[in-house]
Amino acid sequence: MEKKLKIGFAGNTNNYPYTLAIAFSKLGHDVKFLIDSTEKLHRPENRFILASKVFINTIDLSPLSFNYWEETDRDKIRKCRSFFADRDVIILNSDFVSMSTEFNRPHIVLLTGSDLDFLASEKYVEEFKNQIKKKFQTKYSNLWVYFAEKISYCIPASTKYYLFYSNSMLVKYVGLTILFKKVRKQMCLQAEAIKRSPFLISFPRGLNKSGELVLKKLKATEKQRVFNLMTDVISVKNVPLVKHNNSVRIFNVARFNWHQATAPSTFTEMDFKGNDVMINGIALFVKQFPNAQIEVVFVRKGENLKETYDLIRNLGLEAIITWKDELSQAQVLEEYEKADIVFDQFTTSLVGMGGLDALAVGRPLIANWRPEFFEQYEGKWPVCQATNVEEVFDWLKELVFNENRRIEIGKKGREFVEKKLSSEAFANRILQALVLNKSLSN
Repeated sequence: MEKKLKIGFAGNTNNYPYTLAIAFSKLGHDVKFLIDSTEKLHRPENRFILASKVFINTIDLSPLSFNYWEETDRDKIRKCRSFFADRDVIILNSDFVSMSTEFNRPHIVLLTGSDLDFLASEKYVEEFKNQIKKKFQTKYSNLWVYFAEKISYCIPASTKYYLFYSNSMLVKYVGLTILFKKVRKQMCLQAEAIKRSPFLISFPRGLNKSGELVLKKLKATEKQRVFNLMTDVISVKNVPLVKHNNSVRIFNVARFNWHQATAPSTFTEMDFKGNDVMINGIALFVKQFPNAQIEVVFVRKGENLKETYDLIRNLGLEAIITWKDELSQAQVLEEYEKADIVFDQFTTSLVGMGGLDALAVGRPLIANWRPEFFEQYEGKWPVCQATNVEEVFDWLKELVFNENRRIEIGKKGREFVEKKLSSEAFANRILQALVLNKSLSN
């Protein structure tokens, strides 16, 4: 594409969109970016130490949550609209997908998970309703719901949902009814924006089963999809292995979501990381090689920390495990540089930005990279493929005792992401799709 575009970004899940924004800027396009969150994981300065070297026009309106069940700051929305008024196209992510009508600009949807299988899903609206109703269940619930439905039609749309904190049961249920209607409106706007997007930046078909049901309902076709996966090989440097006094340092990047019996009802198959497979694989290795000098670094993040602590204690692994509090993405990159081996997910999720960053640093990655979905795009990945305890054990046995093997696999990983999964390559795939869409490329 010869024409340089004016591109806007709204929504920044895990700094993934910002990584793409940097790539577009490096390719010479005019980029504007909305920073909406105060959470570390979604703020550029907590990942991009060198981001100041790339000019991206940003506006920081955090905290800004665009939805219809909380009181959205309309003044901030007006600032967003003005900020993006000159854009050729806006790339929308997270709950900002539903904001497409507010911007009134051509848009593309970048789907990263919950923005599809949660925010655009009828199923999860119903689950949300059921969870809330349980909290307010009484003997006369059905009666209150009946009258609340009738009354809610007479109440202005601007009425705040938190009427349900009232001591009056009737007022409480009117508040709940208003809340449910606003949640549904949000879901409908999200789904409609996905449907109207000329193409979808999404994961391969079948990977996210819950999301596939939504896309099927919206009649999304394979031709509309642009393959979604990347890492930033410019900011993320290839770093030589560091000596650790004859010990081998292992770092786990996946959050601890693995105990299905205690998982939140909003979890999908994409949320489960199979950390128990990794921990049991480590335990088997320690049992077979009790004199091996290893240090395993875990981060306190995820829904199943208690279950993880219990499993580690039951397996007698406390002595080799070091726990760290939640890290910024920049700190995670530092951990990769200190590590000899990195773990990611082992079940139905995917090797995402965290695992790909580990490859970019030049570290062997033990994980399930889901070859059944990804091999069709970029061929076989140089990942130490593992889906069960025995395979984790086998890779540890091969890598812990062989530094040259770690270096060899790490080098192949870096070369692979440079060639196949760089953010610039990802940006160019999107630009090619834009060329095919005449309404945006003229």
